[in-house]
Amino acid sequence: MRNTPRLMLLSTALLFASGCGDLVRPPDTGQPVAGVVTTALLTAAPTTWLFVGESTTLTTTLTPTQTFRRNGRPRGTSITWSSSNPTIGTITSLGVATGVSVGEVTMIATDGTVSESVILGVASAAPLAVTPAVVNDSIGSQHQLTTNTTLPSTWQSSDTAIATVSPSGLLTLRKTGAATIQVRTIKGTMAATAVSVLQGAASADSTITTPPPPPPPTGLLTSDLATLPQRLVTHAYPTSTRTIRVSGGQSLQRAIDTARFGDEIVLANGAVFSENVRLPAKGAGDGWIVIRGESQAVARGTRATPGLLSGVARVQTARNDVAAIEAAPGARGYWLTGFEVTAAPTVTSAYSLLMLDAQVTSTSLLPSRLVLDRMYVHGQDGLQLRRCVMLGADASMIIDSWLAQCHARGFDSQAVLIVTAQGPILVRNNRLEGAGENLMVGGDTPTIAGVFPADIEIIGNYFIKPLAWQSVGWTVKNLLEIKFGQRIDIRSNYFENNWINAQAGRAILIRAANQDAGAPWVRTNDVTFRHNVVTNSASGVQVAADDAYSPYPTNRVAILGNLVDRIGSVTLGGTGSVLLLHGKLKDVDVRANTMVFSPQSTPEGLGVQLDGTGAQGIRISSNVFDGGLYGLMLSGTTAGAPSLTAWAGTSYLFTGNAISAMANRQLPAGNLGLAEGQAVFGFMDFAARNYTPSSSSVLLSLTPVPGVPQKQLNDASLAR
Repeated sequence: MRNTPRLMLLSTALLFASGCGDLVRPPDTGQPVAGVVTTALLTAAPTTWLFVGESTTLTTTLTPTQTFRRNGRPRGTSITWSSSNPTIGTITSLGVATGVSVGEVTMIATDGTVSESVILGVASAAPLAVTPAVVNDSIGSQHQLTTNTTLPSTWQSSDTAIATVSPSGLLTLRKTGAATIQVRTIKGTMAATAVSVLQGAASADSTITTPPPPPPPTGLLTSDLATLPQRLVTHAYPTSTRTIRVSGGQSLQRAIDTARFGDEIVLANGAVFSENVRLPAKGAGDGWIVIRGESQAVARGTRATPGLLSGVARVQTARNDVAAIEAAPGARGYWLTGFEVTAAPTVTSAYSLLMLDAQVTSTSLLPSRLVLDRMYVHGQDGLQLRRCVMLGADASMIIDSWLAQCHARGFDSQAVLIVTAQGPILVRNNRLEGAGENLMVGGDTPTIAGVFPADIEIIGNYFIKPLAWQSVGWTVKNLLEIKFGQRIDIRSNYFENNWINAQAGRAILIRAANQDAGAPWVRTNDVTFRHNVVTNSASGVQVAADDAYSPYPTNRVAILGNLVDRIGSVTLGGTGSVLLLHGKLKDVDVRANTMVFSPQSTPEGLGVQLDGTGAQGIRISSNVFDGGLYGLMLSGTTAGAPSLTAWAGTSYLFTGNAISAMANRQLPAGNLGLAEGQAVFGFMDFAARNYTPSSSSVLLSLTPVPGVPQKQLNDASLAR
């Protein structure tokens, strides 16, 4: 039986192996020649996928029975190409196929009377997205997840014990907790849905609890637009059954390696350990290994200070860019308390003093239950230190500690950086000194696809940049920056000192940023910033929608009951805005805040600055805004109501606010437009920072009285 010649098409750049020389006829064995691909491409589904606007080259590879005619002359030298639908895909005479619009198209190659075809799929080039982006529901519920692409895709859950997903995207919630559902297309693009299972059986980890109902309105302010953390971490100090004592000159690493859950390792006062300690995984279990200083000089619940921890044991790195303490993959159940961590004076560069992020690529290896309690962690004068603590561990806490001299020149530096973690995380009652950002969530690409931080509480901390740093030249940006994360409660903190340096001097920056385009699944949503004091900064609070690489604009942010004052002092580089709202924000609640410039400022610009267009679901109510010279404005637009409309259309509520520099400018009904300056508000004592309305204050004409009640700032003031 004679073999019928067939033309083989490939969607890769496979060319004739013989190059440009004369073809030499191989023996006609009826079998493929080694190295020549022979694959039937006549299929009923696309074998190659392109994005709209993307091109690829289709080429021919011939088997021996196809290569020669009876007269010995080669075939395949006169192939013509055609497209079944040029509105979906085109192809040139050289076989270059290009996607034009979404759909499927057949590309046909003809050689005389012989023809073959291959089906190409064309998909949208829009950033991949999953709907819904966030799922909060109870155990047993199901949700159909969909994408905005026609590309073949696979679905995966970061924790199948909490949530599973079928090949078609059907999500099933199994157990209380949080998980990320990731979809990956055949082209390698990724997106994700964040899942929180809020009801049902108790979590397997008894230290992670569902929070009680929100307090009544007379207590902490809450917003229906921003969900608070749904899992809280509340570890109790462990009880130990065995003590291992380590003196100076002995090996701390050896003690850690031999310890088991239930042990405490006691470090002798005055001992110095320069071993670059590693916290190894100890296997399954919910026990603890305590590593503590001998003296226990600081009572539980009290913030440590350098003075209180004077003379305690010190763990230090003596090598450049090697951590003093690092967590191994899977490390869990370590409680560190009552000692000092630093770098030796000979060290000139350090990436992280405590590297509690194991840089793993699987959630099964994420460290968990790591606690820093009453610790003194610090750099040295002149040390290039990128961060004091890098935290990539779930169910972990940094509490009652003093993190200082975390600074670098030419690089971002932080007291605490959180990137690869699922949460929950608690950062409470610490002093945090960081030059770039005192604390940042996000800012790098998570090492686990589909994972980003969630359920974080940042409570009662003192964020400060020492003013002496201005003359040293450390790179300065923000006091707090959120680049991605969800369900974050930032409450009762005191933020002090920020100046114009590497950025515009904004104290607080909340935004959605896919760092270096490497994590398309990350997002910023459900961030609550409440009952904080932000003072002595070149600029105040900024909430920004996204950056160039983020497919998900910032949404569901609440700015509630904060004092933002002493903004724009000339000693900090000039005047910024007390509030900047940027881009296509969605569902933002700004309520009961007092935001004013410094007496030492020379206001030349906007108090409330709007930027971009397309915002939705904006509520701004019961605030006191120092408006500088122009009040509230979108650049290039008339101040007041016209700017709000240009920015958010009709999708906003602006009511019950008092704003200066708006006396003769249009505001929506129900607001007070006042003259320029701070005296117009009628505060009790502006110079002494008493912003309670006096008995004759014009603020009393509004119901409720706008601004932050003085009594709600007590906890934040105590954070100093």
